[in-house]
Parts: sequence; C-alpha cells; structure tokens
Amino acid sequence: MQIVQKLRPNDRPQHVSFAVKMLSRIKNEHYFLNRIIFSDEAIFHVSNKVNKYNCRIWGSENPHAVQEEERNGPKINIWCALSHDTVTGGYYVVV
Repeated sequence: MQIVQKLRPNDRPQHVSFAVKMLSRIKNEHYFLNRIIFSDEAIFHVSNKVNKYNCRIWGSENPHAVQEEERNGPKINIWCALSHDTVTGGYYVVV
C-alpha cells in the first residue's frame, strides 16, 4: 500500500473542537443521536488483497509498503449502517 495520511499540528485542535461540540449537542439535544446514521463499506478481494481505497493506515512514519493488485478478480462488497436502535447491513458479490 502507498496511501499515507499525515497528521498536522493543526489537526488536533480541530478534532477536539468537533468532539466538544458533538458531546454538547448529545447532552443538550435529547433526540440528537436519533437523527444520526453511521455507515461504511468495504471491498474484500477473494484473493486476500486489500482494497487500498477503503483502507487507511495511520502512523507517524511512512511505511513504504507496496502491494500488487489482481485486476477484475472476484470480490465481496460489504455495507453496514448503525443508528440509535438499528443495525442495517447487506452484502453483494461483485463478479
């Protein structure tokens, strides 16, 4: 893989500010979490290759790792969503 995300000094205050705002809204707005849905998807290759589009590795150093990809091989796409009271998910095979 060659995707690298660099954390900058300005990132931490922005993350803390966002977390404080969200915690405040959760505390002060009774139904705030009822209106939020978290979702994600991932593609898994049958050949055990990692889809680097959906994979992020965070670190303090650039790993310089390279992975060969099989093109157009069979894969499974998995999607899931979470709300305050429900888990929704499904999958389908991409040929």
